[in-house]
Amino acid sequence: MVLTPGTEYGRMVEPAVRIEGLRVRRGGRLVLPAVSIAIRRGAVTGLLGPSGSGKTTLIRSIVGVQIVEAGEVSVFGLPAGTPALRRRVAYVTQAPSVYGDLTVRENLGYFARVLDVPRVGVEEAIGTAGLGDLAGRVAGTGSGGERSRASLAVALLGDPELLVLDEPTVGLDPVLRRDLWETWRRDPHTLALLLVVPPLLLVILKYVFEGQEQTFERIGVPLVGLFPFITMFLVTSIAMPRERTTGTLERLMFIPLAKLDLLVGYGLAFALVAAVQATVTALVGFGLLGLVSESSVGVVVAIAILNAVLGMALSLFLSAFAQTEFQAVQFMPAVVLPQILLAGLFVPRESMARFLELISDVFPLTYAYDALARATSGKTGSRFALDVVVVCGCIVLALALGATTLRRRTG
Repeated sequence: MVLTPGTEYGRMVEPAVRIEGLRVRRGGRLVLPAVSIAIRRGAVTGLLGPSGSGKTTLIRSIVGVQIVEAGEVSVFGLPAGTPALRRRVAYVTQAPSVYGDLTVRENLGYFARVLDVPRVGVEEAIGTAGLGDLAGRVAGTGSGGERSRASLAVALLGDPELLVLDEPTVGLDPVLRRDLWETWRRDPHTLALLLVVPPLLLVILKYVFEGQEQTFERIGVPLVGLFPFITMFLVTSIAMPRERTTGTLERLMFIPLAKLDLLVGYGLAFALVAAVQATVTALVGFGLLGLVSESSVGVVVAIAILNAVLGMALSLFLSAFAQTEFQAVQFMPAVVLPQILLAGLFVPRESMARFLELISDVFPLTYAYDALARATSGKTGSRFALDVVVVCGCIVLALALGATTLRRRTG
């Protein structure tokens, strides 16, 4: 179907969307065979067709997140996906791309800060989408229609000139109610994993090595700094596939948010959680269980925070190779466990077989453990500094590799 450009006071006006000869293949199959269309400004245009006919692919091409084989797509005279369009075009994905563990108002507040929309814009979007009575409810506990409206409200932030909706009526049943899952901070299981399990494991180790105080101290103090690496790797391995499958990552990639901003945001959030976790674990270990460190406990906590960011960065990169959360979690025994076994925590590396020692030299967790061990013994000299620098370098490298997996255009 081709719509003619609009007119304004008798003159031709550049259409809002112009597509010429668009060809797209997905999975080796030609989905869009040389499609041409023009959509005038101010028009409401619907796409009709059976499942698999290419409606979503065409929509993704318009907003600039679809890799195309040939043809041109322009929006307001600019190539689709141009950064300058990200504040002028709003995109509502087929799946409700909101965070189910935040309230409706918190979702809008988060995206409003990203878009630099004032607070009044949040309330206007809530009112327009008819979410006044639901604004304080956790999005994940609402019906499908309520979550769809929340996703629409996010798109309305900033008064976009073009609103692109992918199957906007799916799930819009105001009667259906389904309780889904609780939020991160409201979920006692998540809080237990982050704040209770690490100190509890230290308590267990205390009694496992009863009468072997030196062994407990040799293992216990480094574990205070290694627990954040393990837990943040696990949490990120679950969070990132969820971001991808729910559509929130695609929405973040579409709006004017730099990859660096997203990565730094993740890093700061996990560093804050790691600081709380390491502090609680340190209070239990050093205050109640008698662990001793020649260096300041603050140094151990600081390394723990660094290790948490390292775990997040590694998991961010590796999770791109997982299609589901279950697949992502499988990286835990494949990536984390070998590093723990070869870091020197249980057996000094110099006592290992030579080939294992060489393998451990390329693992970032080896240097994280060495930094903790040196901090424990008070050896915070040049070798300690080198270990910290290596860990920081691994974080930067992992984040750079992770950034390559955050693509604005996908097939």
